[in-house]
Amino acid sequence: MIKEKDIIEIALASIPEEVDFAFRTSDAKSKKSNTANTWQSGRSEFKKFTDLFPGDLAKNIVRHAAYKQGIQFIDYDKIRTDNFQYNDKFDLSIGNQFIEVKSSIEKYNNSLATLIDSRRFIVYPDREISNLIFQVFYVFENNTGKSFFTDMEKLPDVQFHNKYSITSKKSFVQSFIKYSPNGCIMGFITKEMALKRKDEIFNYSNSSVEGDSKRKYIDFFIKDGIPFSELAKYL
Repeated sequence: MIKEKDIIEIALASIPEEVDFAFRTSDAKSKKSNTANTWQSGRSEFKKFTDLFPGDLAKNIVRHAAYKQGIQFIDYDKIRTDNFQYNDKFDLSIGNQFIEVKSSIEKYNNSLATLIDSRRFIVYPDREISNLIFQVFYVFENNTGKSFFTDMEKLPDVQFHNKYSITSKKSFVQSFIKYSPNGCIMGFITKEMALKRKDEIFNYSNSSVEGDSKRKYIDFFIKDGIPFSELAKYL
């Protein structure tokens, strides 16, 4: 069970090298045609970047936090030799275990206690399930931040750029950190835990986003996961 005290909050301003690495990998991936429009069709390069950056940064956050505990994950983005021509083979690995890191941008509630009780791990029942699945949340601090992340999904690029004075991908990253200064590692689940609930399905689609298609997730709440502090026991 996960409690609020178990959440690992990483100040994004304190890990500039990880933010920069996420920028570089997301920038490269956003320019490649193999980057799929998985749940929203017709995304621009900028929109792909804004979708990719939170996930790449979440992966870096987990790797960074694990390293602080003496656990050294292999990061596929650091060892890949394909110049981002192909899809990622994995997020992180250690030994013979593969680790997936999922990210969520919270746009409705900024209470960690509420998120623990009401939000889920993102696990797709119809895809290969990794040995461990981490969930990282970005949580807005105030109403301006709430609007920023809502508009990031809803507004066309030009309107979004004009409203928040975004002139480049780098200025987007600066705004992202301004409005969600912490990355929150909520915890993780194991492949075995996910498989036990593979037939318990939660359907989701965002009606406010044009072109958003329905997705199926395993119905697994954050509260039922494992705290990050117990990671070493599962490696």
